[in-house]
Amino acid sequence: MTPYIADPGAWQESWDLQQAAFMPDREHRIAAMIDALEAVTGDSPRVLDLV
Repeated sequence: MTPYIADPGAWQESWDLQQAAFMPDREHRIAAMIDALEAVTGDSPRVLDLV
């Protein structure tokens, strides 16, 4: 079994590192989108990053 199957956190960390190489301010953009959704809905949304 690969570590990615056994540990979803490892997969997430790998994905974040790979994406940061292409879009250095990615985390700030995602945070801004989530903040906007929270302001509109009054809830903490779940967001799936498909980009």
